[in-house]
Amino acid sequence: MLRTGLLLAAALCVTGQYSRMISNVTTPGDAKRIAYGNNLLYVADRNMGLSVVDFTTDTVTGTFVGTGSGKGVAIKGTTAFLVGNHGIDSIDTTTFTLKHRLAVSSNCETVFVSGNYAYVSANGDGLIIVDISNEAAMTTVSTLKPTNGPSFKSVTVSGSYAFVADYVNGLVVVNVATPASPVVAGTLALTHAYDLSIMGNNVFVAGYSTGMFIVDVTNKATPVLVSTFAVSDNTLGIDINADATRAYLASGEVYYIDTTDKAKPVLVTKYVTSYTAYDVVASGNKVFVAGWTDGVYELDATATNVPDTTAPDTPMPITSPPSTDDSVPKTTIAAIVVGSVLFIVLVVAIVVYATRREPSQQGDEFEGEDAPELENKEAAPTAPSPVANKTSEMEPDV
Repeated sequence: MLRTGLLLAAALCVTGQYSRMISNVTTPGDAKRIAYGNNLLYVADRNMGLSVVDFTTDTVTGTFVGTGSGKGVAIKGTTAFLVGNHGIDSIDTTTFTLKHRLAVSSNCETVFVSGNYAYVSANGDGLIIVDISNEAAMTTVSTLKPTNGPSFKSVTVSGSYAFVADYVNGLVVVNVATPASPVVAGTLALTHAYDLSIMGNNVFVAGYSTGMFIVDVTNKATPVLVSTFAVSDNTLGIDINADATRAYLASGEVYYIDTTDKAKPVLVTKYVTSYTAYDVVASGNKVFVAGWTDGVYELDATATNVPDTTAPDTPMPITSPPSTDDSVPKTTIAAIVVGSVLFIVLVVAIVVYATRREPSQQGDEFEGEDAPELENKEAAPTAPSPVANKTSEMEPDV
């Protein structure tokens, strides 16, 4: 029985059940982007619209399906602003009813709310600034088109400036002091900018195929690249803690990076989700993760120097940029199912073998004395191993 217990404990570690994960809640759709407020997690749940998760009870407390696809979400008070291929919805989250829908001609990716305005990254339509002072009658104030095709992936706002992750051109700094007349103030070429977060004069940019960039925007006209941090997976989301001393990357798994020295970011640890991490939001000592088909996770944001919780794999090279179809290929799903079944069969076989095999002659004589000794022995630590590029299984929109 002791051997069985040890093997089962090892199996749980291999499948990623480690203390850094506080909770995991399955959502009705595919959790793509998230926002945290009112002690609740608001989820852009793709084909299922909006889902709201309460981690104090580990439940989905409400949903709004409507029509279209939920790709990005922001919260103001009890109103959620959900964007997707339908445009932008304002949703009353106390009743989960639609207040208003503002149609947009191209797919909207993310939304950021500041004051009476919502800033929407809308690929081909670029940056759309929306007046939300009347949430039941939103109006478009202005639009700033991208210079090289549909490429605006994410937007955040600080003061009088909007910062846009432009997949083709890099970081775009926009003066939005006059919302009706946004003006590009500066740019910095970065490879495959996909998401971003800002603190003070530092912008942290997720590069889809490149990892993380830290950019100094003290001079908005001439942003300066301070450092880069490469990872083996495609990076889809990024956030930072309250004092910008730690960044979190949604990049297949969740990377914890010490950014105290902006010129020398250092990997602290990472948490491996069972499928992929698409977005991440830090709040206090918690990190919330959008895990696509895995739903959403609540993790400990303060974890340090914790070993990987996944079996070793070989990193896969990035062979192509993401496609415009963010659906998961059927062959990938089949491979995951088959691999999972084989893994379970292997674990069961090991357990059965360990519990049923005939003991040696010496073991028959001293088995009762061996058991306490085994309990006091610590397993030798294993070196962390790289993990497979899980995000290559699921190619997001461009």
